[in-house]
Amino acid sequence: MQNFLKSLSTVLTDICEKDLKIESTDEKFWSDAIKDYPPAGPDFLTEDKIRSYREYCSIDPVDEAFLLEAGKIIRENENFKLLAWYFYWRLFQKGEAVTHPCPQLKNALGERSGAFYLLVSFSMTPLLLESHRKLGIPEQTTRDTLKEIRGYNDNYKRGFKNIPGMYASQFTWLRTYLNGSIFVRIGRLEFWLRTYYGGVRAYRNVDTGKVIALSEPNVEFTDEGHVKNKNVPMDNVPGWISTFSEDENYVSGNPVIPEGRALNRKTRLDKKEWKCVLEKDACVMDMHIPPGGGLTPEIFTQSVKDGVSFFRKYFPQSEPMAVVCHSWLFNPDIGEALPAGAHLPEIQKDLYLYPIMSGNEDGLWFIFLQDKFNIETAPRDTSLQRSIIGYLQKGRRWRCGGMFLLVEDVDSLGKQKYRSEIQGVLND
Repeated sequence: MQNFLKSLSTVLTDICEKDLKIESTDEKFWSDAIKDYPPAGPDFLTEDKIRSYREYCSIDPVDEAFLLEAGKIIRENENFKLLAWYFYWRLFQKGEAVTHPCPQLKNALGERSGAFYLLVSFSMTPLLLESHRKLGIPEQTTRDTLKEIRGYNDNYKRGFKNIPGMYASQFTWLRTYLNGSIFVRIGRLEFWLRTYYGGVRAYRNVDTGKVIALSEPNVEFTDEGHVKNKNVPMDNVPGWISTFSEDENYVSGNPVIPEGRALNRKTRLDKKEWKCVLEKDACVMDMHIPPGGGLTPEIFTQSVKDGVSFFRKYFPQSEPMAVVCHSWLFNPDIGEALPAGAHLPEIQKDLYLYPIMSGNEDGLWFIFLQDKFNIETAPRDTSLQRSIIGYLQKGRRWRCGGMFLLVEDVDSLGKQKYRSEIQGVLND
């Protein structure tokens, strides 16, 4: 019982992680979690559960012996067991974000530090199975969704010379799959049913079916039509600010072309001819691209079509308006940064890209796995890494981008609908 009286700070100090900043709210989460601590300790750390959950998460069987040994070490240390329970309880049981830094555990666990987070992530397996069962989602879809954990393990093995584990920074994201979220993997892609976080407003001509997007108001753009970030030196250049207005008959604003840039001109749309088909808070399929590679235009198209079919079958009442995504993958200049023959520029041509606020290093972690990107020390093991480093060495701006694909236009994939039609819309 004495161990249960320990604070989070004390436990972290005991395992040589005393420099982490822990707030009073974190200690409250800790004390509430420990009140629910099972007498026998977390059952997800037992050998049987590790074997079972490894299989559910599609983790390579060759990793099992290492994970079983890591589980044994954790089970034999009360501090590790308490910490594992705390993360499980806070993230997966309560759905609360971990706002304090996650301990790296290098001093206490050495090369098994990443295995700690991988094993705790396994604990979401029965919770996701139960959540999806209640939602009527087939078990195979749940198993496919759990492949995200395999992807994170693959990332870790890539960064740590084939040692199994999970980066603490990725581990905390996994809570988004639970607590009522409809977040599933369909084919190569993942889709999260949620409300649109905004970026543009899209309109469709009721007669021709053509689509145009208008910027939100009061967005500061560069002359090239990218969203400015005043914290990035390369963005401190002359620019302009968008406007938007709407009355009973018309909407007026700055158009955004499907290539992902806003234009410093005004477009006025007659509301008798143009219907708003996407705006902030609309129901959408927020798309995520999990680790794994192999994303061709054909695979992308099939996954999107299957995703739309999935939501129509299992959640017909939701009626998502679009597939949307914010990512470095939709940087409108990405074709210049990728190696020859890359599929992504071809995929982009079928989507409506739009500019978003972007940092200077967004997404580079996924490519280089550096906590702080350093172009001098960044690995150059793959053609992707070498191409991006070459792009940055030319002084090019790294950025993210947004995209949407209206659900009504999914059957147009492969036809570059938005790009082929936009000039006619702008000239109308």
